[in-house]
Amino acid sequence: MIIIDADATPNITALVACARRYQHPVTLVANHHHDHHYDDVLLVRADDTHDAVDYKITALTTAQDCVITQDYGLAALVLAKGATVIHPKGYFYTDKNMDALLAQRQLSLMTRQATKRYPKHKKRTSQDIKALLACVEIYLKKVSL
Repeated sequence: MIIIDADATPNITALVACARRYQHPVTLVANHHHDHHYDDVLLVRADDTHDAVDYKITALTTAQDCVITQDYGLAALVLAKGATVIHPKGYFYTDKNMDALLAQRQLSLMTRQATKRYPKHKKRTSQDIKALLACVEIYLKKVSL
């Protein structure tokens, strides 16, 4: 199953279309502020508490699943369960890059707290979307064998 952190993942329609080509199930996990309507996609709701969506995704995930999220903490949790994890910018989280990503997240947090500056996120490019879909295709081909 592909589990999508629907609160923070763009291009959900393209991801669902990709999974449909392989007849692979998709589950979206979101709080009630995000509205998604797909006939053949399971929508799981989480409450509004801090990290509720992350906890729900962690509970749903098995080693056979693929999780798409930009949340490094969630990625670390489901990676530890043996799942495939993909960032929306189009790269796989791995045991090898997770420590560096978490360290960078901590360093960025400390910098923001010290400077009180909160930079704007860069917009995703068409190259990011292509990279994301390529990663999903790799996962789908692997599990379709």
